[in-house]
Order: sequence, then structure tokens, then C-alpha cells
Amino acid sequence: MKQVLFADGIVNITVAGNLVRIDLGVMELGTANAEGKQDVRLVQSQQIVMPLDGFVRAVGIQDQIAQRLIKDGAVKIQPGEKIAETAPAASMLN
Repeated sequence: MKQVLFADGIVNITVAGNLVRIDLGVMELGTANAEGKQDVRLVQSQQIVMPLDGFVRAVGIQDQIAQRLIKDGAVKIQPGEKIAETAPAASMLN
């Protein structure tokens, strides 16, 4: 059975030996400050553990998708924001 996980972002990535640990996080409201505004923070919720070669392929696939979304206008790049260039992934997105 397929399990679906939700994350707002990546909290941390750690390489230990031949494994990469990716800590995923969800947004949570923090305490209110003196003006009554609440902080929003990313709190670790799950962890993915992958072998190094699987991680590198996954990054390549994500880069291909990100470049396609930018090209198609689905994602707008903010002025001054730089998208990291990575080596192309093995052809897994055709």
C-alpha cells in the first residue's frame, strides 16, 4: 500500500556514510509577539533515508521538473533569486 506524506519543506539534509537523511517539516504557528503577530516556523515531521546514488538521481529529477515548471510559467522566479544548476538526471522523465 502506498503511503502519502505531506511536508511544507526540507528542514535538514545529512550525509552519513552511504546514506542521505532528509528531514521534512511542516509549518507551525509559534508564540505571539508583543504586537500579537505569530511566528511561523518549519518543524521536523518525518525523515526519508536514501542511498547516495538514489539521492543524486532524485535531485536530478527534481531539477528537471523545476526547470520545466519555470519554463512553462507555473513558477515565477523572484528578482535576484538564483536556481542552482545541477547535472542532468538519468533519463527518468520522458
